[in-house]
Amino acid sequence: MTPGAAPTQLVHIKQRLGPPAAPPVAGRLPATFVLWNAVPVLAFVGTVAWRKRRESLDRNPHLRRKQEAQRFVTQSLQKLRQHARAGEGAEFFGLLFRVLQEQLGATFDQPSSGITEAVIEERLRGGNLSEETTAALRDLFHACNQARYAPVQDRQELAALLNKLETALRGLKELKG
Repeated sequence: MTPGAAPTQLVHIKQRLGPPAAPPVAGRLPATFVLWNAVPVLAFVGTVAWRKRRESLDRNPHLRRKQEAQRFVTQSLQKLRQHARAGEGAEFFGLLFRVLQEQLGATFDQPSSGITEAVIEERLRGGNLSEETTAALRDLFHACNQARYAPVQDRQELAALLNKLETALRGLKELKG
């Protein structure tokens, strides 16, 4: 049969296939093949892990409250430093009181808005919190209440109160741990 001519008969099946091709090396796949096949699996595993974590937080409001309080305290400590450097007493004490409420609310598993000096006295009496931390908390609440009537603008005093707050927060973390 000549090239370009129309076939006049059926072409027969080959009897001999010729030499075999080299078999692929076992276990050697191209990196791009592995990568593109791993992406959906990793995405699925990540989605399942994220979903399980959300469900865990939904079932455990105490843990969620602790995490939110920790996030608020971390952000607020920077703002407190700024207020102390600027000598902004009213803003400093307002935020200081809110930080105390959030952290103690998370520690005692209570709504933060219900935390007052009286609640602190009730909850800390006979507790396993060090006397130093208890005294620091009392002093901080007292300073916040006093600042409502006699504003403080002194930067050194605000910085000292900030140091006292950080000490009290470390003591509260030890109580939780």
